[in-house]
Amino acid sequence: MQKKQLLFLIITLQVLILLGVFVKAFYPLWIGEQVNFKVLPRDPRDIFRGNYVDLTYSFSTLNLISLPNDVKKEGKYRYGDKFYVEIAKQGDFYEPAGVWENPPENKKFMEVIFQDMYSYDSLSNNMNVKAGIESYFTEKENAEKLERINIANDSSLVVVNVMLAPNGKARIKGVELRKIERKN
Repeated sequence: MQKKQLLFLIITLQVLILLGVFVKAFYPLWIGEQVNFKVLPRDPRDIFRGNYVDLTYSFSTLNLISLPNDVKKEGKYRYGDKFYVEIAKQGDFYEPAGVWENPPENKKFMEVIFQDMYSYDSLSNNMNVKAGIESYFTEKENAEKLERINIANDSSLVVVNVMLAPNGKARIKGVELRKIERKN
């Protein structure tokens, strides 16, 4: 009888772990608030991965000299450390407004993971981060459209709709193309 109980307990534990992974992944989509980011798509189709769009956001590289922050510049951080990028709406899109070691109170923020830090000169101190939303799988037709976009000459803008949970976790809801209205 105890072998059956142990087997049942092991199966139940595995199901609970899978359920936890599922809930963690979809939590921002269920309770999050939508924020929109302009992005630069690159390598939308990959022979090995399929129709993934790699996305570069305005917060992918943060200039610590131009943004308010509490980041120490002595190189005390390691790959994988968590930071919080404060975001603020500028026009129709959100842009980075600060970088913090702890979640800012009463502000909209996104949890990011530290990748590396580098400086080109004394006027820049750049931090590379990832938020877990840098890659998105899309249909073949949409991936081909994104592949053909020439950011400099095209009248299209790539917009990512992100669901942002109160704890800073983010998930992509969708990627869309918007036409740019050029003013003469």
